[in-house]
Amino acid sequence: MKQSKDDQQPPSGKQPLVSRVAELLLIRNMQEDLNQRTQELAGRSEELKKDGLSPVDELLLKRLLHKQANVAELFQRLLESAQQTPPDDGKEEDDG
Repeated sequence: MKQSKDDQQPPSGKQPLVSRVAELLLIRNMQEDLNQRTQELAGRSEELKKDGLSPVDELLLKRLLHKQANVAELFQRLLESAQQTPPDDGKEEDDG
């Protein structure tokens, strides 16, 4: 009896919810958003040099740093996953 692709379990027992390509695109979008927010803050550099960081700006900068660390960690996990498993090419295997 032939199993459908949905019935098959990968060797690790865990099936990814999204493809690596989709995950990579999501990480790229997150990074682009962070870059834009960072540039907006940097665009106020003259004001910040004169007045220093306000408590709100300081909190914003900390949040940007935290989010950047999260994006870097997600990307690192994706790289490690890609090195450990074969590529997800979206093709079904033919058993017969």
